[in-house]
Amino acid sequence: MNIEPEFIKCDCTEKNCPVYHKCCFLPTEINADPEGDVSILFIGQGGGSDERTRGRPFIGRAGTRLRQQVLFVRKKLGKHVGVAFSNSIRDNPDGNRVPTPKEYEYCLKYLYRDIALLKKRGLKVIIPLGNASKDVFMPGSGAMSVCHGRITNFSNSAFGHISQMTTYHPSFVIRNAPKFEDTKLSEYDKIVLKDIIKALTIKKESKPDVLDDIDVAQDIDISGVLS
Repeated sequence: MNIEPEFIKCDCTEKNCPVYHKCCFLPTEINADPEGDVSILFIGQGGGSDERTRGRPFIGRAGTRLRQQVLFVRKKLGKHVGVAFSNSIRDNPDGNRVPTPKEYEYCLKYLYRDIALLKKRGLKVIIPLGNASKDVFMPGSGAMSVCHGRITNFSNSAFGHISQMTTYHPSFVIRNAPKFEDTKLSEYDKIVLKDIIKALTIKKESKPDVLDDIDVAQDIDISGVLS
C-alpha cells in the first residue's frame, strides 16, 4: 500500500538562531495508515548529511534500516501501521556531537507541538531511539540493554501525557548487522522489532503523575511473534 507521506514543518521564526547555522531544516514526517491515523512517533537526535541534503528525517543509512523494520512489522502484523519520524532537534551540532541541554531546550518545544498534533490523530507512543534521545525523555533510566522495551509515561504541558518506550538506534543495529535480512534477523533487529510490536499493544495510559509500567494488551504473543 503506497500512501504519500505528510510533513509538519518546524514553525520557528528565529532568523538568527543562537544554536545553529541553519536551523529547522528537518520536518516531522507522517506516514499514516489508510484512515489517516498514526500510532508511533520515532524520535532521533538530529539529522545527518543525507537528511540535510534531502530535507527529510531518517532517510540515510540508519533511516533506511528503521523503515525496513517498520515494513517488517506491518507485514508481520498484516496491517498498515501508521508511523511518524522526527528528531529532538531540527539540526545537528558541528561534528555530530550530542547536543547540550540548552540546545535541546531551544528546539524541543516544536517537537512537543507536533506530538500534540499527532495525538489528535491517534498517537499512542513515542519511541526515542538510542541513548542520546533516551536521555532526553527518560533521564536516569539506565543502560539501553536494561531499559529498552519498558513502557512508561512522559508528561508535558504542551500535550498532556503520552506513553513512551525506548529501543536501540538503527545505527547501533547496523554496527551489529550491516544488512537487514527478514529471513535471518540479527539479534538486535529482533529486539527492536519486538519492542515496536510491544509498543503497539498499549491499551491504556498511566496516570499523568506516575512513571511506571503501563498495561499492554495480550492479543499478540510478543515472545513468539518473530519466531
